[in-house]
This record gives sequence, C-alpha cells and structure tokens, in this order.
Amino acid sequence: MNTLLLNTSINTSLGHTIVTLVAFVILLLIVKHFAWGPLTKILSERKQVIDHDIQTAASEKAAAQDANRDAQLALRDARAEATQIILQAKKQSLQVQDTMLKEAKEEVIRMKETAQKDIALERRRMLSDLRAELTDISIEIAEKIIQREIKPEDYHRLVDDFIEGMDDLS
Repeated sequence: MNTLLLNTSINTSLGHTIVTLVAFVILLLIVKHFAWGPLTKILSERKQVIDHDIQTAASEKAAAQDANRDAQLALRDARAEATQIILQAKKQSLQVQDTMLKEAKEEVIRMKETAQKDIALERRRMLSDLRAELTDISIEIAEKIIQREIKPEDYHRLVDDFIEGMDDLS
C-alpha cells in the first residue's frame, strides 16, 4: 500500500504540474491574444509620439536658434544704423555750424565794407565842405590883401587866423 500511495501521490503531483503548465500556456495564449497585441500597439504608438515630440522639439530648437541669430543680426544692424545716423547728424551739425560761421563772417565783411563806404562818403563830404571853407577863407584873405598892403606880421597873423579856422572845422 505504501507504493500505491506513493504512486498516486506522484501521479497527482505530476497531474497538477501538467494541469498548471497547460493552464499557464493557455493563460499565455489568452494574454498574448487579448493583452500583448494591444499593449505592444499602445507602446509602439507611444514610442512614435515620443519620437515625433523629440523631432518637433529639435526642429523648434533649431528654429529658435535661427530666430535668435536673426535677432542678433538685426540688433547689430540696428546699432550700426544708429551709429551711422549719429555720425550723419554730427556731420550735418558741423556743416550747419560752418555755414553759420561763414554767413556771419560775410555779414561782418559786408558791414565793414558798408561802414568804410559811409566813412569814405562822409570824408569826401567833409573834404568838399573843407574845400568850400578854404575857398571862402582864401577869398577873404585875398580881399583883405587887396584892400591893404600886408606886412610880414600881418601875413603871419592871417595865416595863423586861417589855421585857427581850420582847427574849428575839425
């Protein structure tokens, strides 16, 4: 009886093992059919989404770097243009300054020429007046000389009177 019990228990253990193994294989087939396919499909789709996101991020990073480079170039160009505008404004201000100085100098020269012309005109007028006075004085002296005979003292006195008359004119 001992052998029978031992045989039966070995058969039972072997049967349990075979049943468990068959059940496990059936479970694997069911899992493969119902869960493994959809699970690998979901993982594959997730991998594609992640790959797409990585490619999108890389292209956006490249676009951002391009935009940053373009912005840097635009900023450098703007600075260069601003510097050019400042230099041009300085140049124009110097030209305006030079023009104003030139015009002021020309105005001073015109005023000087006008003053010189006025002085020359006034001088001619005074000389004309002086000639008229001298003529009148000469005529008076000639009349006095004709009216009387002049002694050297009288002549000197007439000349001194004439010179004094000249001093009164100036």
